Amino acid sequence: MPSQYAGDPSNFPAAVQIPVNTDGTDAVTPAVPLEGIADRTAGLAADMHPVAFASAGVDDPSSAHAQQGSNVTSTSYVNTTIVVALSDLRAGDRVKLTGTVWAKLTVPAGPPVNHRAILRLVAGTIATVNNAIPEITWDDADVVTRTFARLLTLDGFFVVPNAAPPSITFTLQGKVTVAGDTLALCAPVALTALVYRSN
Repeated sequence: MPSQYAGDPSNFPAAVQIPVNTDGTDAVTPAVPLEGIADRTAGLAADMHPVAFASAGVDDPSSAHAQQGSNVTSTSYVNTTIVVALSDLRAGDRVKLTGTVWAKLTVPAGPPVNHRAILRLVAGTIATVNNAIPEITWDDADVVTRTFARLLTLDGFFVVPNAAPPSITFTLQGKVTVAGDTLALCAPVALTALVYRSN
C-alpha cells in the first residue's frame, strides 16, 4: 500500500534528484524525488501570495484638484469619502494598502502654533491600520490666511484577526490639530488594497 506524505514546508530543496537507468527499481527510487517535489509544493502553499485586489480613486488629468467630500475641521479623526472595500477575507490574511491623495491645510492668520493635518487608515470598526502617518505641518505666525497643499502618500498593512467579518471597508480618516484649521482632500486620489494569503 502506498503511504501518504503531505510534504514539509520548512524543507525547500534547491534541487530534486532524478532517477537514471542504473538506479534500482525498488520503491525508494521514485520516492526520493517525489518527496522533494512534495516539500517544494508544501513550501509554496505555505507562502503568502496575492489572492484579491480592490481599488478606488479619482483621476485629475487637468490638475483641477476637485475636492472630495466635506472639509475636515475636527481635532478628532473623522471618516472621509475615500474608501476601498474587500470581501471574502479570512483570518490571517494580510492586506497591503497603498495610495496617494492631494491634501490642503488652510490656516487662519494668527501667532505661531503647531498646525497639523493628519491622515490615517482604519479597518471597518475593528482597528487602525498599521501605517506611516502622512501629514501637513505649519508652525509659523501668519498675518493672512494661508493654504498649504501636498500630495500625501498612503502606505499601510493590516492582518485580519480571527473575529473579523469576511467583508471589511478600509476608510481614510483625517483631523486637524488646531481648532479653526481646515483640511480638504482633493483629486487626484488613489487607494489600493492587495490581499495576501497562505493556503
